[in-house]
Amino acid sequence: MITDIETNFVYFSSLIKENLKYKLFWNRLRKSLDKENIDYGFINGTRDIWCRDYMPIQLSKNNFVQFKFFPDYYLSPDFIHKLTIPSETVISMEFYKSFSKLIIDGGNIIKYQNRVILTDKIFKENPEYFKSEIISQLKIDLKIDTINIIPAEKEEISGHADGMVKIFSEKELLVGDYSNQDKHWKSIYYKSLKETGYNLISFPSAFIEEKNDDGDYTAIGCYINFVQIGNKILLPFFNLAEDIIVEKQMKKLYPDCKIIPIESNEIAQDGGVLNCITWNIQL
Repeated sequence: MITDIETNFVYFSSLIKENLKYKLFWNRLRKSLDKENIDYGFINGTRDIWCRDYMPIQLSKNNFVQFKFFPDYYLSPDFIHKLTIPSETVISMEFYKSFSKLIIDGGNIIKYQNRVILTDKIFKENPEYFKSEIISQLKIDLKIDTINIIPAEKEEISGHADGMVKIFSEKELLVGDYSNQDKHWKSIYYKSLKETGYNLISFPSAFIEEKNDDGDYTAIGCYINFVQIGNKILLPFFNLAEDIIVEKQMKKLYPDCKIIPIESNEIAQDGGVLNCITWNIQL
């Protein structure tokens, strides 16, 4: 699979620049993209800004796989209008795309070369298949050898892994701080992390017990949801004391990358941050 360091272009839902709710955020982000010469474009035909979830996974330069996008958190009458239909999205490039029979959000796929990490939400989303069938099919779809499963965060409705971990290298895994979770869940979580075989690197989080208008927890303080485009990293900031701590750690972890802080409270209020709103690929 194409890794983040190999990407050179980033797409956003066109709603990010069209919705007045995100106007200030987009103006800040656009200025940083232009200043740092990060090439970007827009996806039309979307119904929410979280394009990571409904866009396909890039396997090689011109080869992508599209998973079914049918998340349970959008199936109620109050939220069905936010459900993007992948076949209705429009972008400025052409590529070959195969189709998987599995329902998986892109935000739940943490990828690195020939392995991925996902939460156990994939089993709930595909109840018609045995767990072993899901794992086997996913290996075929992504053309990979290794899949690691971790338990989804209890309070996070999407069940995505991209707010929990980030693969740092072939042998190292960045792990968000979940010290505030209950003892039983933490025991299962850290056991699953150890079973991945990675060396675990603790990554800072800020625990903000705040809910949005939909009654869901915000993503304020979820620093691990950063996005890397080549040797440039967009790092969410939240006007918290932890901002500076995280920036210093990122510079130590990624000395060969340019760390670009992006104030992200507007989108974090809606439950996601920078990895969620981006689809970075290799052109």
